[in-house]
Amino acid sequence: MPKHASIIFDHFLDKSFLIKLTKVIIFDEREIEFNRIRFLMYKSLFRNFGLAFVDNFIEQLYVLIHESIQEKYEGSHRAAAEIVAGMIRGSKYWTLEM
Repeated sequence: MPKHASIIFDHFLDKSFLIKLTKVIIFDEREIEFNRIRFLMYKSLFRNFGLAFVDNFIEQLYVLIHESIQEKYEGSHRAAAEIVAGMIRGSKYWTLEM
């Protein structure tokens, strides 16, 4: 794996990085709609690295979907939608060996 790809891979395998990233996305007050750029980022991650990140993202999706604080509710669901859409679209490139 090239060095630049391994840096990305290592960051997204780190659960603390993923938790920080989702918190930043949730509290981004400028975003009120689905962000296509973040969707494409997630799609690229799942296309290029396959199932490597699925477990970490599933844990974060569970937290995002079950958010009960009203201030974070919309941001949590928007972030969850972006992740799920990227996961679905990126998975069409997976091979049986993955």
